[in-house]
Amino acid sequence: MIVFYALIGLVAGAVINQLADTLPHRHTKLSGAVCPACGRPQPLSQSIAVVAVIARRRECASCGRPIAVRNFVVELTMAGLFAFLFTRYADVLVLALASFHSSVLLLVTITDLEHRLIPNRAILPAIGLAALTSPLWFGPGWYLAFVGGAIGFAFFWLAAIVGGRLIGRGAMGGGDVKLAAYVGLITGFPGIITALIVTILAGGLISLALLLIHVVNLRSGIPYGPFIVVGGFISMVWGPQIMARFFFGAG
Repeated sequence: MIVFYALIGLVAGAVINQLADTLPHRHTKLSGAVCPACGRPQPLSQSIAVVAVIARRRECASCGRPIAVRNFVVELTMAGLFAFLFTRYADVLVLALASFHSSVLLLVTITDLEHRLIPNRAILPAIGLAALTSPLWFGPGWYLAFVGGAIGFAFFWLAAIVGGRLIGRGAMGGGDVKLAAYVGLITGFPGIITALIVTILAGGLISLALLLIHVVNLRSGIPYGPFIVVGGFISMVWGPQIMARFFFGAG
């Protein structure tokens, strides 16, 4: 079963790649798999990058553009991630929700890294679904999802205002604020506290490393969405254990 679920993750990765190519372009309608270079429809054998390699059809039949390396990385990452989640969650509904949330987090990571954008067409439906399914995700403590969402939203809303005053417009965008609200909904309270701590640590350490190796400078804009994703995913999967070990002193 774990292999089958990993294959589902592979297909999910192909869908994420297609959405990552389409959603940043606000006026582009969602459709079947198309070549991102020429826009021509792709056959089924090319819609999944791994399958395309096996079938020896790596290039677009219309323009000759090879399938991007990112497509392979995303598909294989999702296959491994789905296999991991399968071992982590026994309940089928909870597993499905964890898989969906993980897919959304990876999707917005790609769009933020490639386009400095967290598309509303991705994050707003995800927020709605997270809110509606909070009783399935959290059980009797479903209301804690909304507490977490409110904290995540408020923290990054204030950060966006302060950052805009100190650094300038665009220091942190509305997409980051909505992503933080989504992370709060899927981690709840006190999970959002863990998510925020990990986010701040990851953002600070990675930004410092990039400065030290001269990849960026103090005026460079660094997408913050991926750091929020790291904090959100870690808290979603391991949040209770982290809270118990480091904040409540449990072994």
